[in-house]
Amino acid sequence: AILNYQHIDVIFSTPPVVHMLAEELPEEKRHAIRGVHYGGVAMSYADYRLFHNAFPNAVHLSGYGNSLFGVFIEDSFDESGIAYCTDSERVEVQVVHQEGSQLEQCAIGEQGRVMMSRFDESFLILNMLERDTAVKTGNGIKNPTPLSKFKPVKVLY
Repeated sequence: AILNYQHIDVIFSTPPVVHMLAEELPEEKRHAIRGVHYGGVAMSYADYRLFHNAFPNAVHLSGYGNSLFGVFIEDSFDESGIAYCTDSERVEVQVVHQEGSQLEQCAIGEQGRVMMSRFDESFLILNMLERDTAVKTGNGIKNPTPLSKFKPVKVLY
């Protein structure tokens, strides 16, 4: 790993790569890390706790998002999982139940499919269904994970 040859302060990577570094780096190298930013794939509370312990001097930041909607920063994490929120007036995240072509908003605490909209001068994207499910919170989502099975649906053509 490059960490054996250069001084690195911040890691921005996927949880599987951080997990490998947590297992393989010596304690001295892990304690020298000042920041860990996670992205790219879902992460469990157990992994997040392990990473906090493996890199005790680092600021840890988990994000959920994509190129079209930006990143929702971690709001909180505890035994029940990791919550993400956005205070943006340009991006709206919803959690919905999907029955065929019908969508119904989930109540707080319910799990459903993540749906996002973006309202700004450069883009107008309405009700785009993501490939993830999550639990609806008061101001965002918690525990996003990929759909267990994804079936492409013919929409227009």
